Amino acid sequence: MKPNPFIISLAALLATAVGASAVVYTIPGVYSTGVDDAGNPLAPGMVDPHYTIESSPAGAIDAQTASVYFMWTGNTPSSAWITAFGDEDAPAGFYLYSMVFSLDGFDPATASITGKWASDNNSTIFLNGVSTGISHTATPWEFTTLQDFTISNGFVPGLNTLSFVVYQQPSTADNPDGVQVQILSATAALIPEPGVFTLLGLGATAFLLRRNSRARA
Repeated sequence: MKPNPFIISLAALLATAVGASAVVYTIPGVYSTGVDDAGNPLAPGMVDPHYTIESSPAGAIDAQTASVYFMWTGNTPSSAWITAFGDEDAPAGFYLYSMVFSLDGFDPATASITGKWASDNNSTIFLNGVSTGISHTATPWEFTTLQDFTISNGFVPGLNTLSFVVYQQPSTADNPDGVQVQILSATAALIPEPGVFTLLGLGATAFLLRRNSRARA
C-alpha cells in the first residue's frame, strides 16, 4: 500500500511541533552577580546592572561590587561578590538581592537554572516570591564555599524574579554583607509557533474530508 501523503504531511508537522518543544535554548537576561552585559566581572565599586537590593535595613538600594573580603571565597572568571555597602560594615538584618528576567516565548514548565552561590551570612533562594527550599547554611561560614543549586520548577510565563535572601548577622568585628552567584546554565524550550498547530488542524481536516469523499464514492 502506498504511503498516504496526508499522513506523511501530518507526521512531519507533528515532528516539527514536538521537535521545537524538545530542544532547549539559553534564557536571555539571566546573569551571574557582578558582571556586565557580556558576562565580564566588573571592577570593585561599580553598580551591578542586573541585580538590585529590593529591601535591606537601609531600604531599597543599589547592589555594588566590592573587594573580596579576606574571609570570602574568591571571585570566579564569570562572577563577583556584590554588596549593599561596598567594603563597609553592614547593619544586621535581611538583604533581598533580586534579578528579573523574561520567559516570553519559552515554556515555563521546561525552564531550569543551575549555578553556585555563597553569601555573608546564610541565605535562601526564592523564585517569584516563593522559597525554593534551597538554603546556604555551610558550617562554619556560608561565605567560604560556593554551593551548588538547581531550580527546575516555579517558573511562570513572562517576567520572573530570582532572589537571594541574605541574613546579615550582628557582629562587633568587621561585618561586610554580600552574595556571589555564578550562573552555570539557564535553559528552556521554546513554545511552538501557533501556526504549526493551525497547519496541523488544517491538515487533519483535509485528510478527513478526503477520506469521507472517497467513502461516498
